[in-house]
Amino acid sequence: MALWRLFPETFEAPHGASPDIRAFPDYGEIATWVAETIRHLSAEEGYPLSEMTVIYAMKTPENDPGMNFPLLIGKALDKRGLLHNWISEDYRAKRSYDVTTESVTISTLHSVKGFDYACVFLLCLDWLAPGRWTEEQIRVHGMLEDEYWRCREVIEALLAKAENYPKGALNVRRKQNKGKEYVYHYLVRRDGNKIINRHISEKELPELQKLIEEREKYRKEIQAYKKRMTYLEKLLNKPNPREL
Repeated sequence: MALWRLFPETFEAPHGASPDIRAFPDYGEIATWVAETIRHLSAEEGYPLSEMTVIYAMKTPENDPGMNFPLLIGKALDKRGLLHNWISEDYRAKRSYDVTTESVTISTLHSVKGFDYACVFLLCLDWLAPGRWTEEQIRVHGMLEDEYWRCREVIEALLAKAENYPKGALNVRRKQNKGKEYVYHYLVRRDGNKIINRHISEKELPELQKLIEEREKYRKEIQAYKKRMTYLEKLLNKPNPREL
């Protein structure tokens, strides 16, 4: 069924030619037909790749958790030498998206809302059948995906910053000599199987303490974002979340 009929409040009725509605026996045939049609539209009818988009209802079907549908579409386009951009793959891809780039756009419904294309492929719309997914669920799912990839990007940025800070922990040693106490500070860190101790002078100490405090602040922020990602993974039912 056409998307604008399912959700008339969100999607307008199409202008121009009526949609060509097709059914396929498996995902592989969908990917093949889409890639071949895009090749024909580009080579034979002169449509720019930037004017074509492939929109998928869900990345992974409920009954096939090992399937990555946009990746399958991308591979089919690669075989035919067609450039493509999966803009909903992660938050960074969506943020850097340039609609004028000469490549086919692969995206969720949410990520391309507000854009216009000459040729649009809407795939697996049976997942949006009434009673299965409401309009509000589609909108919320898109926002959750955006937040998931935003968290991932923030974590990557924080990890990169934390990498520039001193590694290890400050240790204190006290020695008594002739009734007087001497305090020595050491930075202790692991290097493979070795434990390395570096003496820290009184002059270095304040700056090093400040850097370690900043590093710990980043570490706590990273842990907080990782917890949020774990929660979002459960909400989004992600089968194989990528490790950071």
